Amino acid sequence: MRMRRCWAEIDRSALKHNLWALGRLAGRRVGLVPAVKANAYGHGVGIVGPVMASGRGVVALGVAHVGEALEVRALGIRRPVMIFGACLRGEMADVVRGGFEAMISTEDEAKWFAAAARRAGRVARVHVKVDTGMGRLGVWHEDAMALIEGVARSNDLALAGVCTHFACADTDRAFTRMQWRRFSKVRQMVKRRWPGARCHAANSAGLLGFPEAVGDLVRPGIALYGSSPLRNRAGLFRPVMTWKARVTLVREAERGRTLSYGATFTAVRRMRVAVVSAGYADGYSRAWSNRGVMLVNGRRCPVVGRVTMDQTLVDVTRAGDVRAGDEVVLIGPGLPVEELAEGLGTISYEVFCNVGPRVVRVAV
Repeated sequence: MRMRRCWAEIDRSALKHNLWALGRLAGRRVGLVPAVKANAYGHGVGIVGPVMASGRGVVALGVAHVGEALEVRALGIRRPVMIFGACLRGEMADVVRGGFEAMISTEDEAKWFAAAARRAGRVARVHVKVDTGMGRLGVWHEDAMALIEGVARSNDLALAGVCTHFACADTDRAFTRMQWRRFSKVRQMVKRRWPGARCHAANSAGLLGFPEAVGDLVRPGIALYGSSPLRNRAGLFRPVMTWKARVTLVREAERGRTLSYGATFTAVRRMRVAVVSAGYADGYSRAWSNRGVMLVNGRRCPVVGRVTMDQTLVDVTRAGDVRAGDEVVLIGPGLPVEELAEGLGTISYEVFCNVGPRVVRVAV
């Protein structure tokens, strides 16, 4: 059997725990729409999708576009699929044929979806997105009711829901409360006239920090994968991914030797250096050159020299007996993703999503 060189272990029990924890926070009457977009935040939709689809309280899976929706269907998952992003006009026939739920922001989108549904002899289920401060997708909250009424009147469209998206639920409580107040005004009018329409706003940070903003559905993302957007709630979730690679070579470097491209590192003492089979083509960022850390034999070992496309050098002088074939941890217990992200000035979402396609995802 061929040895894996660089892989990510995906803990299904941790996924189930995190979904359970989020469902408990939301409450039994609130539906869950787990986000499995972007290859399940880099964790592998083929592993994550079936786990999420079978979860208690899950009413749909959330994806970014119709291509991802079709990928979910190809896995044999029959749950409803909600498309979070805007659909191009040429994609709408596939959305209707697939029975996927779409979010719309404009009257033109409503007309195009209605026409696609009419041609297919179906009714398209749409959620009207309301922009309360995100400034990305959605009809401005002051103008929302006109679009909602137009959808509700259409014979070719079903008003499945009305939603908004929080811009900074993890950083700005006052701004998030303002967004919720704006959405609540729309929500109250919708519920009076169309009580079956589901109103939803909360992402992971919204659910954790603003229980009043739960609504009828929640759309959790990053917390599913064990990274809490609110540090004071981090203990609720279990990390799902452990990213590993193998040592391919161990060598001695005398004082004065330069290491890797650009000769940016010079050994100041005799040292043992391990070559690790992971580089920026695998998603291990070049920005970690001379500043990253990997776990070798449970010891934190510094990255030395520049990260290259397929390989990274690590100082294992103090890591005991290290040999070719040994496992190295890039993300996992003792080396949390949040630490790596903070060191790069980014967020855990980006670190996960950057784990490349040649890194094999393995369910454990």
